[in-house]
Amino acid sequence: MSKELRQENNEFLLEGNMLPGEQILWQSGTGRFKLLSGANGRSILIKWAITVAVTLGIIGTSAATEFRSNVVVILLIIMGLIILSPVMECSNLRGQQYILTNQRAVLIRGDRRIFSMPIQAIDDARIVQVSPDETCLLLGSKITGEPQKQLRFWAAHPLGAAEDGKDVEGLVFYAIQNADQALRLVSQQLAA
Repeated sequence: MSKELRQENNEFLLEGNMLPGEQILWQSGTGRFKLLSGANGRSILIKWAITVAVTLGIIGTSAATEFRSNVVVILLIIMGLIILSPVMECSNLRGQQYILTNQRAVLIRGDRRIFSMPIQAIDDARIVQVSPDETCLLLGSKITGEPQKQLRFWAAHPLGAAEDGKDVEGLVFYAIQNADQALRLVSQQLAA
């Protein structure tokens, strides 16, 4: 896909949300990464093991006592949701688009919800290499202090994104290509 076509597609994604005089300088989507890669893999496996152990322990105890079957069904549903949450989070991340303009950093989720952070609000920016396939750009000092195993969460749920239309306080561009170029552009915009 040509650079012009990608820019047109992202301008289409931004639709009427382009600011006056705004120009797209850089763009990327979430690249390929594995569910259990990097700092996240061990954390996910531990979460799954604890969830299964606790659920089986409660169900085993319920067999000895007269536990209602409704409670067991509810526990199994909760266990299923906990086990599926990292899979759903990865699926959501894979549909995200990231854009840097001359005025802001923009994250567009797969559901086309747009989160942005004005360039002048970015007080810190750095690259974190989570795994060989996962290079992330962290924007904002509140994000750069986060542990690596939480970066997928913050990429899927931008910091300070409680209200629609409100600028966020931090963004994670997850598993992106050309992260060095993006960091250089942010630094240039901050210096201007």
